[in-house]
Amino acid sequence: VPARTAAPAKKPAAKTSAKSAPATKKPAARTSAAKTSAAKKPASNKSADEFYGESNSLPFQINDLKDDGKRKKIIVAAAAGILLLLLLFFGVRGIARAVSSSGSGKGDAARQNTLALAQKYLDKGQYDKAMDLLNSLLISNPDDEEADKLLDEAIRQKKASDDAAAAQNIVVQPGDSSYNINIDTDELTAALREQNERSQQMINDLLEQQRQSQNAQKEEAAAEKKAAEELKKKEEAERKAKEEELAKKNAALKAKIANINEKIMAGKADLNTGNVDSALNNFKNAVAQLPLSEGEPAFSASKYSEVASALFEASQAEKDPAKKDKLGKAAIEYVNKALSVNPHDPVSHYILGMNYSSSNDWQKAAKEFEAAAKNDPSNYMYYYQLGRAQYRLKNYTAARSAFDTSIKYNSKFDLAYYNLGMTLKRLKLNKDALAAFRNAHSVNPQNSKAYLEEARILNDAYKDSNGAVNCYKKVIELDPVNVSALNECGVVYSNMGQYANAEACHRKAVSLLKPGDKDPVTYYNLALALYNQKKSSEAEKYAQLAYDQKDSVKAAKDRAVVVYNCALVEDSLGKADKAIALYKEVLALDPDNAKTKTNLGVMFMAMTPPDADTALTFFLDAYKVEKSFELENNLGSAYLAKKDYQNAITHFQNALKKSPKDQTVRFNLAKCYAEAGDFDNAKTCYVDIINAD
Repeated sequence: VPARTAAPAKKPAAKTSAKSAPATKKPAARTSAAKTSAAKKPASNKSADEFYGESNSLPFQINDLKDDGKRKKIIVAAAAGILLLLLLFFGVRGIARAVSSSGSGKGDAARQNTLALAQKYLDKGQYDKAMDLLNSLLISNPDDEEADKLLDEAIRQKKASDDAAAAQNIVVQPGDSSYNINIDTDELTAALREQNERSQQMINDLLEQQRQSQNAQKEEAAAEKKAAEELKKKEEAERKAKEEELAKKNAALKAKIANINEKIMAGKADLNTGNVDSALNNFKNAVAQLPLSEGEPAFSASKYSEVASALFEASQAEKDPAKKDKLGKAAIEYVNKALSVNPHDPVSHYILGMNYSSSNDWQKAAKEFEAAAKNDPSNYMYYYQLGRAQYRLKNYTAARSAFDTSIKYNSKFDLAYYNLGMTLKRLKLNKDALAAFRNAHSVNPQNSKAYLEEARILNDAYKDSNGAVNCYKKVIELDPVNVSALNECGVVYSNMGQYANAEACHRKAVSLLKPGDKDPVTYYNLALALYNQKKSSEAEKYAQLAYDQKDSVKAAKDRAVVVYNCALVEDSLGKADKAIALYKEVLALDPDNAKTKTNLGVMFMAMTPPDADTALTFFLDAYKVEKSFELENNLGSAYLAKKDYQNAITHFQNALKKSPKDQTVRFNLAKCYAEAGDFDNAKTCYVDIINAD
């Protein structure tokens, strides 16, 4: 009986970066402790002016599956230690003589009759009866070569007749196996990363819908409000200066201007108290006094746009749909009046641009913001909003120029730095993007999303896991309910082999989910963190939760990843029937999934007796997609079970080329040589193993 030999555990290789991330000129403070309390990535509500988290919101940061400590391979190093002792004590030739000596011979008449009857049963397809007779002969004489060969033939024919049914209706037979199945997922990392790249945008869209952080929204709203107030103050100061200049000319004009301003102020006060009709009446009375005898058309345009601005701002804040619509329409009416007397009024163009932005008409919005900036070329907010519109239109080069200009006129505006960084990411200028994000949180240390994007670039572009973790921890410190940051940080920890830290992050993320939330990604990541720590019993719950919500993932290949994870956990728990059904579901979603075919092949080799033919079919299908270490070893094992020594030797040798120090494969190769009668090479392999030890 072949001995069960566990494969040596393999730790994930440490990541080394071919590139180093540029140092920040103003390095932000970093926390050095690795607390993995966690946080929720506000997936950016994208208020009317930000693109927080819009590009590469990461995860599905689907966490890559990691090796659970053993490679998934079929161990067939049968009685290697015993054979090695025989080799050392008696020499290769002595063993050859022992192996070649037959226990069959002619035998008596009863034996011959039994063999003849077994052959008849075999010819009629009654394989079980034939095998019962042959087993009785082998019990009497285990060295009966003729009976042994006929038994092999009976097993082969029985398997051939069952192959089609077995492929369609897979059922694992209970009982002990001569093969030790050790599950490996070490090679999955690259495969899953490829899937992540294909599906990242889809997953980002999913997460954008799922994760909203109230804290982050408040930060965005506060930053935008501050910028709008600064703009309003600037416009008001300019207006006041012009009005004072006009008022100097005569007392009557001064009084008229004061009366107009008084009515407008009253209208604004009405808006603040929610009295829309009174506000509209005051505004109407104010503009009824236009135009003035002097300072036109600029003065009238400025008053119309001032009223329009107040109405538009009120419409954006209004919750009641009817009032909101009424205010919005009134604002546009006053904008049109302003532009009718002064087509170059920048404030009116800006209000129109904001109105188009609120309805996602980015083409028209960009046109209006361009007009506003053209007529007030030093206004940083006009360029900022122009950049936003151009970004939405995917005109990233123009957006970059607009954000740069906004920063030129206000170097303390962190939102412009942040959105410049997002634009540079789209242009694949990671070094420049990194600098922009660092400038954003240098200007505003509370800008958690700038830290989040810095973490993503450090991890994805520069493979700087430690730097990324530090940034993620800063995000979590500022925004403790950021699920995306927690998930992503957990993924990075897993890639570093720090599975306990990964588990802490993912558990925190799960705890932040609301009842009814559909978030297969978060459950998936926690299941993997537990699985990687050999906590399959705990992992099963979360793998099942991810599976139950898999339909919220649009792409079939991404759903296959979720199903595969569930299958892997069930497989590791020995729940073969469940695992096989799930593996079949994976193949329905992703017919070329090599890992699933590999695992199915292993399960067939684990049957009693091993079904090498069906296993070989799965292994060869997988081999068309990838030629991994595990597949080379598994193919060698399957061929060895079929006594196809030449193919077995070839694949074991291929496996050793990929992992020259793997002594388990060397044992398998030695056994193969010994069974094939090549005792010189068998001895060489055993000596290599001894020397390695």
